[in-house]
Amino acid sequence: MKFLIIGIIVGAAAMAIFNSAAAFIKKRAISQRLKKGIEAEKEAKIILEKNGYKIEEYQKNYKYTISQNQKSVEIDLRPDFLVSKHGKSYIAEVKYGEYVSNISSRETRRQLLEYCFALNQREILLVDVMKREISSIKFESEREKILIHQRKILTITVIILLLGLGLILFFMYKNK
Repeated sequence: MKFLIIGIIVGAAAMAIFNSAAAFIKKRAISQRLKKGIEAEKEAKIILEKNGYKIEEYQKNYKYTISQNQKSVEIDLRPDFLVSKHGKSYIAEVKYGEYVSNISSRETRRQLLEYCFALNQREILLVDVMKREISSIKFESEREKILIHQRKILTITVIILLLGLGLILFFMYKNK
């Protein structure tokens, strides 16, 4: 019986030490990830400025509302940068790491899509700090593709009609 009690005490102490060590390691990993993220954002600022972008805002808070069961739910967003170039504004998101810097990453793609939708941005900049590259990401819906195609057809039709009208007028006045 004495050994059982000692075993329980030793086991409980071992579990407490293990849990404390695991919590410490987890906190340290989070701290290192945050530090790496801050360093990446500093580097991204340099990359953006070297490419002609002006930093307008850093980590600005945005809010948008969605409806869940007819109840409004306010959502907070905080993209890394709001930048501008040639009079056009962009949201710039900073990523550091081979996987997350790639638009194939589900998490990255969903984050950028949320920015596009919630902040009414047609184009988002993805800053890959490791490669020192800025990618322009555009999300186009099928409806937008159809509208673009229809606009092209309408433009071509108008040009053809104007050319035809011009030729008709040319020959009318030429024959007078």
